[in-house]
Amino acid sequence: MGLSVVLEPRTREHEYIGIDERTRSRISFGIQVSRFYEAYFKIRGIEIWKFAPLKELEGIPLKGIEIAKGFVTREDEERLWQHLQTLDPVDRFFSVVRLLGTWEMEDHPKLDTYLTISNDPNWRRVYGDIELNVFPEGDIRDIVDLFYKDRTVKERLVDFFLTTFAGYSDDAHQTGAIYFTLGVPAAEDLDLWRTVSLRSKTTLLENSLARLRAIGGEEAEHALSPYSVHFLVRSLREVPQFDEYLSSFFARHQILAKSVGSVGFIGENPESFKEFFDEFAEKVLKPMIRDLPRDAEISSKIRNAVQKQTRLD
Repeated sequence: MGLSVVLEPRTREHEYIGIDERTRSRISFGIQVSRFYEAYFKIRGIEIWKFAPLKELEGIPLKGIEIAKGFVTREDEERLWQHLQTLDPVDRFFSVVRLLGTWEMEDHPKLDTYLTISNDPNWRRVYGDIELNVFPEGDIRDIVDLFYKDRTVKERLVDFFLTTFAGYSDDAHQTGAIYFTLGVPAAEDLDLWRTVSLRSKTTLLENSLARLRAIGGEEAEHALSPYSVHFLVRSLREVPQFDEYLSSFFARHQILAKSVGSVGFIGENPESFKEFFDEFAEKVLKPMIRDLPRDAEISSKIRNAVQKQTRLD
């Protein structure tokens, strides 16, 4: 999956923010991301698709734009926007813009690279608003393998990216989440995360419970089904010294929790999140759900309470 950024819509009091303004906002943000990496990401062209950026995924190619300087200039961005405006409104709504080029890093062969800006809501729901990645080659599965090449590279291309973009906002959007991950940016694949920016520690805990539910089989599903994730996480955080206990898990598995406009969770090694989740699930989440009242017990208490009230009447 590489780098994925999820943007959250902003609102303005008594003022409607239209689809075109939100589309322009995504385009601007995506190009800013490409410029952040312009020392490595050399862009040769832009493609506009409908539904998906590949024919194999039933995408429909709409337009192409050549890029002359290796990065998207202000004039290139304006040309892209003009092309989008010539499209039928439905095509524009379901458009996916893809910047194509090569990743050129010292001591490594060039790799075909893409940055996708998703306006199509279905594509955006899975891959985020902005996605940056390389096509796999040799031992490089994903761009995060390059980002974690060594500590200096990671600090420059991952840590500094979070500092730069986690607090980003314009009139239409603000950054909701940033994921550097080998998998789809979803809770179920938390073990594949490398570094993320989330709204709060609460969000990380909710994602941890969602992963446990996804991999825990019928036992976990049955135990968790009567409860909202929000309620369980709130109950955890009300435990005295729970945050300090959580911080000890971060420290053991080399995850730096850092305020970056939201909360950045920076994994210092590729296995940080996997190891964190494995221990946190064994020591906290699984014992917790084993002791939760089961749905039959809850149903019995509800039935008894109603019957008692009925008898009093």
